[in-house]
Amino acid sequence: MLKTKWWATALLCFSGVVLSPYIVTWRAGYMGNGGILFVAGMLKWASILFGMIMGTYILWREMSQWKSFSITKRCIYAMLVCGFIFLPIGSLLFGPEPATIFLHGVITRLNGEVNADRLRGWAREVLGNTNGQGPMVMIAATDVPKEIQNIEHYPVPRGYVESSPSLDKRYVSLRWGGGFFGWGMMIGDTNLTFETDDTCLIWKPGIFVFVR
Repeated sequence: MLKTKWWATALLCFSGVVLSPYIVTWRAGYMGNGGILFVAGMLKWASILFGMIMGTYILWREMSQWKSFSITKRCIYAMLVCGFIFLPIGSLLFGPEPATIFLHGVITRLNGEVNADRLRGWAREVLGNTNGQGPMVMIAATDVPKEIQNIEHYPVPRGYVESSPSLDKRYVSLRWGGGFFGWGMMIGDTNLTFETDDTCLIWKPGIFVFVR
């Protein structure tokens, strides 16, 4: 028979493995650490491996006593085994993408520290001052709003005035990270629109956060 202390510990560890990619990724977005996304992806695969090992171990450990178990106990064991094996697979196949969770962490941080109306007002001013200077204009780091510069643990972002490929939209972008992974914001008037997906979410009207 499975001892309570043993399976409770196993379930606790299992829950930690399944949930850790989501917790770690959200925290990474909140703290501005884009490199964690790679680790989060590895953790999701690790949870599948851990679940298969634990499910197989339970079957092996208790198979010799299976015939003596009551129907209730057999159902409990079956649910444990299926949970260990199929829950992490379901999490991988149907759970939210790490990029989406990362962006929700970013949004939570912005909600607490950045005023969207002031940010839009700054973007409108920058767009007006750079009108006619080309499809992409670099913004000096010192011109980035102080409330963006002062987000703790976030470096000062690179700022640009950009245009859409069709040149029908102009907006300000603020970008963090680089190399293999980067994230940022696109800021314009409240009527600015982009197609949203797992890698691009709307924060406030006219302000989008994205990962690349």
